[in-house]
Amino acid sequence: MVGKSSKNSKKGNDKKGQIAFEFLSVYLVIITFFLGAIYIVMRESAYSQMYAEMEFAREITSRIATEINIASRFIGYEKNLSIPTSIRGEAYSLSIVGGNVLLNYTSIAPVSFYYSLETKNVTNKYGYSTFEINTSKGYILIKNENGMVKIYE
Repeated sequence: MVGKSSKNSKKGNDKKGQIAFEFLSVYLVIITFFLGAIYIVMRESAYSQMYAEMEFAREITSRIATEINIASRFIGYEKNLSIPTSIRGEAYSLSIVGGNVLLNYTSIAPVSFYYSLETKNVTNKYGYSTFEINTSKGYILIKNENGMVKIYE
């Protein structure tokens, strides 16, 4: 009888070990699927965020180009235009270059937007036709002075 009880206890331990192993295997498969789902959701969220930032930057560039184009048509036009000081907390550069409005910033990757202007008669207050616009103030003043569009910061 002593031999039988040790065989039964050995079989019981083997069965408990197999159950524990199966439980851990199922648990690991469930955790793997769960972590995979979280990764996919986070990746899609990052793509959505990047797309939203790009659309916001495109809208800034378009709005400034549109206002400059409107100013070029009307002598005496004057508009104080609000601009964001940053894009999601990141600084960006805004320039007038060769008859284009250029916006550059870096998020997940470097991003640039160009919008063509209807006129090349655009200068800053010093008379330069290629210049960077200071975005830290949060506004610019666009004026048409005798056919020349001037941007004041």
